[in-house]
Amino acid sequence: MGGRAWSTIAVHDAIAQWALRLIRERADAAETARKRACKKFSNRRVHKLRTQSRRLRAALEDLCDCLPHAEDLMECSHTVGDATGKVRDATVLIEQLERYHRFSFFEERAEIEKLERVLKRRRKKCTGEAKEAVRHIDLKVKA
Repeated sequence: MGGRAWSTIAVHDAIAQWALRLIRERADAAETARKRACKKFSNRRVHKLRTQSRRLRAALEDLCDCLPHAEDLMECSHTVGDATGKVRDATVLIEQLERYHRFSFFEERAEIEKLERVLKRRRKKCTGEAKEAVRHIDLKVKA
C-alpha cells in the first residue's frame, strides 16, 4: 500500500469521514454485486462484480489509512479479480469469435467453431471454481 500520509488525520475530520464513506459505498456496491453473482452467475453479473471490486480496490489503494482493516478488504477484492478473471477472459474471447464467425469465410468457420468449443469448456470449468471462491468472500467493511 502507499505511505502513511493520512495517519495524522483524526477520524472525526471531514476528509477522513468522506474517505471512509466512499470506501463503504464501494464495498457495499461490490458486496451487492457479489451476492447477485452468487444467485445467478451470468456473464453480465461477473463483469459487474469485477468492475465493482476494481473500484473498491482503487479507493482502498489511495485511502487505506482511513480504514483499520483495509488490507483484509484489499485482499478479498484481489481474490475476486483472480477468481473471476479466467471466466471473464474466456467470455470476451468467445464473444469476439462469435462476431468474427458471422463474417468469416466458409473455410475459416470450422477452425473458429473448434476454438469456441475449447473456450466454452474452459469457461465452464473456470466458472465452477469462480463460483466457489466468490461464495466465500466477504466484501463488507468491518466496523
